[in-house]
Amino acid sequence: MWQLVKLDNLKQRHNYFVLYSFLCTLVSSLLGIFLFAYNRSVFTEFTNQGVVLWAQGAMFYASIFYPIFLAVIISLDLEAEYQTKAIIQILVTPIKPIKIIWSKFLSYMRIAFSSLLAFYIIFYLAAYLLNIPIDNNGQIFSWFIVGLIGVMVIVMFQIFVYMWLKKRTASIIAASAGAILSYICLIINPQVVLIDPYAYLSYGMRAQINYFDLSHMQIFFFIILSILLVLIFSLLAVRKLKKAL
Repeated sequence: MWQLVKLDNLKQRHNYFVLYSFLCTLVSSLLGIFLFAYNRSVFTEFTNQGVVLWAQGAMFYASIFYPIFLAVIISLDLEAEYQTKAIIQILVTPIKPIKIIWSKFLSYMRIAFSSLLAFYIIFYLAAYLLNIPIDNNGQIFSWFIVGLIGVMVIVMFQIFVYMWLKKRTASIIAASAGAILSYICLIINPQVVLIDPYAYLSYGMRAQINYFDLSHMQIFFFIILSILLVLIFSLLAVRKLKKAL
C-alpha cells in the first residue's frame, strides 16, 4: 500500500496539487483575515481578538473554498485513473481494493495536512502583523488537530462520491452544494452541521464565533463520529470500486 501512496504522491507532484492547495489556502484565508481587519471595530465586544481572527480566517477557507477544492483535485485525479484504466490494472493484481482506497486517502490527506499547516502559519503571521496577542495557543493548536480530523471525513467521503457517480462534474457539483449548505447551517444553526460531511472541517476548526464553547465530551463525540464516518465511507468506496471490474 505504501508503494501506491508513493506513486500517487509523485503523480500529484507532477500535477502541482500541493501548489494549487497552498494558493487556495492563501486566498481563502486572507479573504477572511482582510474582512476581520476591515471590520475590526465591530469585534471590539469580544475580549479575545485572536479567537475572532481565527474564526474569520477559517470561515471562507474551511466552510466553502477548501472542501470544494478537495472535491476538484480528487475528482480530477480519480477521473484520470479511470480514463487511463490505471485503477483497473491495479484491481486485477493481488492488491486488495481496500488498500487502493486507503492509499488514495493517505495521498490526499498529505495535501490536506500541508494546507491546514499553511493556514496555521498564515494565522500567526496575520496576528503578528495586526498586533493581536494570542493568549490561547494550546486551544488554537487543538482546533488545528480537530480540524485535521474533520477534513478526513471530507476526503474519504469525496472518494466515495466519485466512485459512486464516476463523473467529475457531478461530484464537484455535489461537493459545492454540500459546502454551501454547511456554510448556511453554520450561520443559522451550527448544531445541525454534522449531518453534512462537508461541514466537518469548518466545525472542527471552529469557523464560527458562536460555538467556541464546545465541551470536552462534544469534541470527543466529534472525533469518534469522524473516525466512524471515515471507516463507513471507505467500505462504501471499496464496494463501488469492486464494481469497476
